[in-house]
Amino acid sequence: MMQDQQRQALRKRQWLYLNGLLVAVLLLLGLLLAFNVTAPQFFLVVGLLFLVTPVSIWVFKESNPLLRALPGMGELSQYEHEKLGESWGNYQFSTALLQTACSLFFFVQAFIREGGAPFREGIPIWYFIVVPVIILLIINLNHRSHIKRMDGKTPEQLHTYAEEKKLFSTVFASVTLVMTLIGTCVVMLLS
Repeated sequence: MMQDQQRQALRKRQWLYLNGLLVAVLLLLGLLLAFNVTAPQFFLVVGLLFLVTPVSIWVFKESNPLLRALPGMGELSQYEHEKLGESWGNYQFSTALLQTACSLFFFVQAFIREGGAPFREGIPIWYFIVVPVIILLIINLNHRSHIKRMDGKTPEQLHTYAEEKKLFSTVFASVTLVMTLIGTCVVMLLS
């Protein structure tokens, strides 16, 4: 197992890498807005971005191969994989399922949106400042709670948590799917 001091140093580095990646994604989305992409184009890109993690998990058996390629992150990923043991699949499945549901939502938005007007038209400028800050805050809080769980719980506690997380994710994704389908039908009927 990894020493506490080494793990803490790697966690700090992980936080820097994660936030750098998030800022890069937000800058990409900001660049798209600067080029006046339409709502369907914007939602399509967001949907594709949400698919990166599920595809990584299902194809590469890795939650974030890009992050793993950075110095020290392979060791941290291996530590988490070993600590989760056979629960790794359930733990990652729930993340993949939730992000796939989000991706589906954005793909549906891209499909049902009409017009060639820029996405940002009619949206106040403060929205484009507040939303990225909220996104960064939520993702950082989620990452912090992941670290506390991963480093503070025993493998047995993580096994129980992974099972509960999988169940919650399945129910939540199912409800999201049904609501998205109902909403899409309503929009299509009213159009």
